[in-house]
Amino acid sequence: MSDAPPRHSSVQTRVRPATAIELRLFEPCGAVIDALGAAFGFRWPVKPNTLSGDRPLVLCLGPREWLILDGDALDIDQRVRGSCASALYHLANVTDGRRLFEIEGEGAPDLLASGCSLDLQVPRFGVDTCARTLLAQVPVVLYRGVQDGSAPWRVIADCSVAAHLMGWFSVAAKAL
Repeated sequence: MSDAPPRHSSVQTRVRPATAIELRLFEPCGAVIDALGAAFGFRWPVKPNTLSGDRPLVLCLGPREWLILDGDALDIDQRVRGSCASALYHLANVTDGRRLFEIEGEGAPDLLASGCSLDLQVPRFGVDTCARTLLAQVPVVLYRGVQDGSAPWRVIADCSVAAHLMGWFSVAAKAL
């Protein structure tokens, strides 16, 4: 057994709090999309697996389905309700049920690739990309968006699997 440090010893994983709000529209409505963009001050993402914004950050997870992160929950609620008043929609604050992991360092893509089947190489999975996938056998949302001037990899998972993921990150990082 070698005492050499792991090849990617610079990988750092941490959990941080993040507001998480799910929005679903039940009917196509271009006017609502335009209103959401105007209310938040950026082009609302409509193509699945893309994202827009900063604080808040909006991930388009599928047709008419978004995850809104890192903003004031009450402010997000008011903006969405004002924008979607004419449409059938569902808005849910899932902050307490989610955990956000940040993975940084030169080995971060290799670490994540060892636990999921996505092609994480640029340009296939570049900055401003998101996807639902399995990581370490559990469902997650994986994304990479520039916030506060940096672009670490981020993973959002149900809080019930947070301990499993932290353990997996620790073991997988040592194996790289």
